[in-house]
Amino acid sequence: MKTEDLLGQHFGRLIARRIVRRTDKTAFIECSCTCGTTKIIRASNLQSGACRSCGCYRRERIIKMNFKHGAATRKGCSTEWTIWRGMHQRCEDKNCKDYPRYGAKGIRVCARWSGSNGFAHFFEDMGNRPLHKTLDRIKGTKGYTLANCRWATPKEQAANRSPRTRGIGSDHWSHRNPSKALLNLHRNRGSRT
Repeated sequence: MKTEDLLGQHFGRLIARRIVRRTDKTAFIECSCTCGTTKIIRASNLQSGACRSCGCYRRERIIKMNFKHGAATRKGCSTEWTIWRGMHQRCEDKNCKDYPRYGAKGIRVCARWSGSNGFAHFFEDMGNRPLHKTLDRIKGTKGYTLANCRWATPKEQAANRSPRTRGIGSDHWSHRNPSKALLNLHRNRGSRT
């Protein structure tokens, strides 16, 4: 088949548009892909079936194989997957900086959200993360389960947070708001009398 006869034909996702270069033994053809990309391909690769897309088909297959849950983005991992992975690291990885506040205190991730299908179940249960919200445990002393987790705003999480303290005794100074801690200390002492 002559190279000119390839023009206008479909080869998988590609359509041969025009010959852009010839050498003694081969020709290169500009092809447009169904995804909208234009690519220059060796004519022999079109004829043999070695090239049937601009590379978009391969990318789609890799994403499909690596992200069974369908929550991948073009950049790789979804926000939800990153949150799920961080939840596991805090609870299970003793080298994680947050492990002392989670895993060491007995905070665990439920069995449904763990294991080979853990993320798929987490994503099914929690859905997409709403804008400006992050994962929150409703009861801070309990683990990560569907009944104890929600997507919450930073304000909702702050109201639900156990206070960090410093100083002599646990009720002297709050790391986040010393004046509020003093007010609470005064209120608590006043109610004891």
